[in-house]
Amino acid sequence: MTFRLRNLILSLMTLATLFAVAQIGLAQSSDQGLPTPVLTNEISGKIRALDLGDPRSTRHFYAFEGSPGDLLITISTRNLNGDIDVFTAVTFRPLMKTTVYASSQPLEVTKGIYLRAHQILILRVEARTPSDEPGTYQIRFGGTFERFTGGIPVAEATNTEPAETTEKSGANRLSSVGATIPRPATETPTETAEAKPSPSPEIAVEKTSTETETAAKPVSTSRRAASRPPPRRSTRPSP
Repeated sequence: MTFRLRNLILSLMTLATLFAVAQIGLAQSSDQGLPTPVLTNEISGKIRALDLGDPRSTRHFYAFEGSPGDLLITISTRNLNGDIDVFTAVTFRPLMKTTVYASSQPLEVTKGIYLRAHQILILRVEARTPSDEPGTYQIRFGGTFERFTGGIPVAEATNTEPAETTEKSGANRLSSVGATIPRPATETPTETAEAKPSPSPEIAVEKTSTETETAAKPVSTSRRAASRPPPRRSTRPSP
């Protein structure tokens, strides 16, 4: 009996751990209009390295709620340079800004925000890794934090990560030594020659009737000339 109870407890703990990991590992949304909903008090993410010479930063957006009081946010990053901001979801009023730097040791900082009313908040992670290794971040919420329950459009909770290394159209790729990598030639599909439109039946009938009338006109003229009687000669002598 004790052995079965112990197995049941271990199974429940494993399921709870898997559920928490699944909630933490939701796909990070890069669209400010469709942030990722925060359903637990802890989120984590990974930012991959971009191509050499690409100055862009990766952005992740999260939506959560806060009740009146002190909202605590603990940020832990590794191998990332950038900013982490918190602003309101409707008016986009900035409430907090933290700058993180890549170092040999993980960086951890705790910030507090005092809220006077219940609000829906947006957390934005805008950073990049200075090396070829990916950077990671982990954010824990405390105080008056509340999980997202609705109120604004959010991204679907899927486990597929968006493509972070999407190249801009027309941007040049660089190798590890700084040389420009030529882009492969793109083939443009040849357009099929358009068939000439056939004349409509009405136009064909009209054209045929016109040709028939034109051909028949000289015949009628000659017939009229042949049917006329010859001019009579005058018996009167000419002076």
